[in-house]
Amino acid sequence: MIVMFVFSGRLPAQDGPSRPDDKWRVEYAANYNVQFGRGRLDRPYLGILRICGRGSFSCLVQLPDTARPAPSGNEVYIGADTVMQVWKALETDRLVFLDLSLSGQTTPYSDTLHPMAWRLLPERRPIAGLDCHRAETRFRGRNYVAWYAPSIPLPHGPWKLGGLPGLIVEAHDEEMNLVFRMRSMVAEAPAAGPPPPMPSDGIGDYTAYQRYWQGTFRRLRRSLAAQSEAGCLSCRTQTKMTFHTWESIPE
Repeated sequence: MIVMFVFSGRLPAQDGPSRPDDKWRVEYAANYNVQFGRGRLDRPYLGILRICGRGSFSCLVQLPDTARPAPSGNEVYIGADTVMQVWKALETDRLVFLDLSLSGQTTPYSDTLHPMAWRLLPERRPIAGLDCHRAETRFRGRNYVAWYAPSIPLPHGPWKLGGLPGLIVEAHDEEMNLVFRMRSMVAEAPAAGPPPPMPSDGIGDYTAYQRYWQGTFRRLRRSLAAQSEAGCLSCRTQTKMTFHTWESIPE
């Protein structure tokens, strides 16, 4: 598939990073398989990346037909709308993402900015007139492929991905469960409001994020086991609840 890009205004200078007042809005056609690893149920999303000089904000927006599916059996989904709001500040080497709990509460957590170790490969291909280079990495239990454009020397990308010598134009995991394809890049109009500010209060670290979900998993298992035992007077039961997280969380 050929993706057409719309560029408005001037492109960033090729001899260095963008100026602090350069503002860009990048949109991606995104696809997320909510049954990753177990089946196929693809949902389309709009990926938005707003760049302001050395900082960025990235999020996924559900399209009208992307209602969360009902889990089948004893399954709990932690889907694309949980950890896909991400702020990056290159000057201070910070990344903050917003997590959505099962109760609907949002909590900000910090993470390492661009910790993925990219392998820059010689493979190249044109995408909508851009000379794009291939890179690969393994990040949080998954293998990713990215195509970046050195002619746009912005080290940004959708979600937590980034740190390459060029803007990420396409990215996906090796099973194509999460796919980003850039469809437009425009200079934001002066009247465009700023992106949501990076949270500054109540921020936990990534270890706290893992601990929260590990504790949630344990409580859900105990609750289900207790309900099964209470409803069975003369039989033995073995309750198994399966959790599926996009980033690998040790249980």
